[in-house]
Amino acid sequence: MLSGVAAQRLSCPDCLVARRGMLSAILGGAAAGPCLLQSYTLEARAELPRHWFERYAFAIVRRGVVVRQRVDPSGERVSVDAAGPGSFLPLRLAGGPETSAGYAASRLIVCIYPYESIDADVADEKTLRDLFGLQQQALDRLERIAAARGRHSAVDQVHALLDALRSTMAPLREGGPRPIDLSQRDMALLLRLRPETVCRALRSLEREGVIERSPDGFSLPSR
Repeated sequence: MLSGVAAQRLSCPDCLVARRGMLSAILGGAAAGPCLLQSYTLEARAELPRHWFERYAFAIVRRGVVVRQRVDPSGERVSVDAAGPGSFLPLRLAGGPETSAGYAASRLIVCIYPYESIDADVADEKTLRDLFGLQQQALDRLERIAAARGRHSAVDQVHALLDALRSTMAPLREGGPRPIDLSQRDMALLLRLRPETVCRALRSLEREGVIERSPDGFSLPSR
């Protein structure tokens, strides 16, 4: 299910990017004018609409978790990224819209920005710096997740993935580390492992006291 809301007069009260004083030329405010982002809600497990990757430059996650995927030449989807509240999500991967896909891992609220508006709306130096900083955070998240896939054992892979997600999935969220709201199935897709393998690795890490389980997800009490 997809629902949309037209550009708003001001940034939303729960907008973490606006709270940090970032992207002021885009998010709106007393000086900047109307918010230029368009807000959408997706239900859990819904695919990101195809036209988003053609018409929009990036998304800001307000609530929930989104998993971004790359489509290989054979049409196979490979999960490459997981972004949570406050995360910047580039919608165009290298290779163009035809190589991009994704889905809502949980009920999702995102704000997306039109691709054709970049030249007109992102002219001031501060907004360019903010966009560059958010892009760097997204690249760091991708690199950390890719590095987790390169670990030798499934237990090490799962541990490294949880650590990467804790540090990078919601970089602007305040209040310190929170439980990782991602299912075992989604973690398995990110690591390219079987869900049963991820389940066994999680049980092993829990027995060793490396991770803690709660109704909200998994958390790492210490590094």
